[in-house]
Amino acid sequence: MAKFKDSSEALILEAGNSYRKTRTEYRRMLLKTKRDSWESICFSYSENFGILVKMFFKGGSKCNDILVNPMGDSNLSAKLRVQLLMNHFFPPNTINGLSSIYTPMGDPIDDLSIKELETVFYNVKKGKAPVLDQLDYRIWAAIYDFNKIFLTKIFNKCFYYNYFPKCLRQGKIFLRKADKDPTSCNAYRPVRLLLTIGKILERIFQNRFNNYLNERNIIHANHYGFREGKTCEKALINIVNKIREIKETDHCALISLDVKAAFDNMDWSVLFNIFEFYEIRTFYKKIYLLLLAGQAFADDLALVSAGRVREELENNTNKELDAIANKLRELKLDLSVDKCQGLAFISNVHYRQRRGQIQIWSCRSRGLAGTIELNKLDHYFLLSDIPLDVTVLNLPERIDDNIFEVYTAGSKIAGGVGFSVCILNKEIKQKTICHKLEPNNTVLQAEVTALGVAADWEVENNTKINIFTDSKSSIDAFKSHGTKSNFVNSIRKKFCLAERLVGLTWVKAHAGMPGNELADQFTKLTTTNGELMNLSLPYSYLKPLLKRILLESWNDCYIQYQSASGTRVRTYVPRVDEKVLIFNKYILYFLTGHGPFPCYLSRFKILSSSYCECGVIGDPDYYVFERLYTNEFHLRRPTENAKPLWLENILSCKINRDKLISCFKISKAICDRLCSM
Repeated sequence: MAKFKDSSEALILEAGNSYRKTRTEYRRMLLKTKRDSWESICFSYSENFGILVKMFFKGGSKCNDILVNPMGDSNLSAKLRVQLLMNHFFPPNTINGLSSIYTPMGDPIDDLSIKELETVFYNVKKGKAPVLDQLDYRIWAAIYDFNKIFLTKIFNKCFYYNYFPKCLRQGKIFLRKADKDPTSCNAYRPVRLLLTIGKILERIFQNRFNNYLNERNIIHANHYGFREGKTCEKALINIVNKIREIKETDHCALISLDVKAAFDNMDWSVLFNIFEFYEIRTFYKKIYLLLLAGQAFADDLALVSAGRVREELENNTNKELDAIANKLRELKLDLSVDKCQGLAFISNVHYRQRRGQIQIWSCRSRGLAGTIELNKLDHYFLLSDIPLDVTVLNLPERIDDNIFEVYTAGSKIAGGVGFSVCILNKEIKQKTICHKLEPNNTVLQAEVTALGVAADWEVENNTKINIFTDSKSSIDAFKSHGTKSNFVNSIRKKFCLAERLVGLTWVKAHAGMPGNELADQFTKLTTTNGELMNLSLPYSYLKPLLKRILLESWNDCYIQYQSASGTRVRTYVPRVDEKVLIFNKYILYFLTGHGPFPCYLSRFKILSSSYCECGVIGDPDYYVFERLYTNEFHLRRPTENAKPLWLENILSCKINRDKLISCFKISKAICDRLCSM
């Protein structure tokens, strides 16, 4: 400091600022130089297994350490090991007369339409990382928007020649499973790398193939997984419902079966024999031959059997298991016995006989908060069940030679919902259609219904119109390719009937446009005095209603629960607050006293005494407010009336929450020590 005694404070600050600025510039320059030099080395590097590869994969296995050796041959070379994996997982070039090598002769198939491609391009997951070509789904979607005909022709050429281009199949990877024998081929999982455009072509093919199978009813109705609308959750629901149905009269058994090594592996000749049995077209077989490896197969089975007595149940179950085993042998598959599980359910007949001797004096339910008719709710369709011309709806913004201009509006004011449709001819009002909706309907439903009424009027009068709406969300719902709502799709069908006679344009609300202002004015009047129109209720109405009913029921139980822990919790949280009661497990430890405390663990004989090491009862208050060992984390003890405010302070202040957590971590360590004594 003596060095700067004669310097002014301003000079010192200026020198310091100059130094920091220069240091930042040099640091930025250094990082940029390092990055540029590293990129230059990586882009110019061409050795497959040189120093850079060794640097990155130093901790992993080297290339020549492939351990596949099913025959135990010590002289097996790395090339032969790789060939063993390739032959095990990937199909040969020729199966049942089909060749994976390009041939100009193919099975002609219908050309792809632009709508088929749009369902794929606009529904892919945009966040997926690209492969080596660095072109992700968003870039290909932009290319498709720029020139739809170009990509459509390319895909149609692939379909015409029944060939999946080799340039789109970038590579093959084998991932080793950690818990498997590395010398066995089944210890590896194959993955085939496709370029992003190759994945899009694969998705288009899968859609065509699924539609082909559905049209011929080839896939069994009880086949779940890898299919839209046939998820594993629905399979479980179906099994549970079946078990409940059987239990009404018979005993029931559930057997879970796992097919050994079938998730990523298949005997190709058997699979193509199945294709021959169902007379699958050559086009699908040839494309599938090129895409098989790296695919996932459904390999789990669930068997539900029934019987009136135990012997009958056992006989029926064994009979079905024998039939399954014989069928798997035909497919050259085996069951993984270690992973198979069984569960038996006793019939309800015995319980119903005893239940008849019990008199029920009152209804178990405390009452119903209201009745919800499910048939009044909007429901969803599977995308595969929606016609393609409805899924992909192309509407121009304007039609030039129109006669009428139609303005639509929807609104919700003071609990009232309504919409209006104003039809103008050269800015002169010709007709106005107004309707009021139920208070539980949404503004989006009002806006979409108004568009549907306008489309109905156009079809009825067979004239060209331009529709103007200030609802961008309703236009987005029409243009979305993933809309499953029955209500929205019913309106879209109306536009399909008038697809070339209607223009649909978004206009800014309250921007001084006479037609839009007129429609808004009629809508406000309609919310109170309009003619009622019945529409299906949205799920957005049902969810808060159910939540409110559940919270009311929970709060009734919460207030009536008379126990030491219940009384303690209510002093801090007088009413049910789901944000507090599921906020943090340590908060629940403190509120309920159910946690790592001697007074709680002694109730279950985990500890022999409810006292802490110092001879005081070990409850949460003791560790948070009094225990000397947790002194540095103590919190101030609240008065009885201030406990709710004290808890709000704990929830809003991270420092106080950390103190509470530290206290309970110490109490857990003390309890662990007492358990070990």
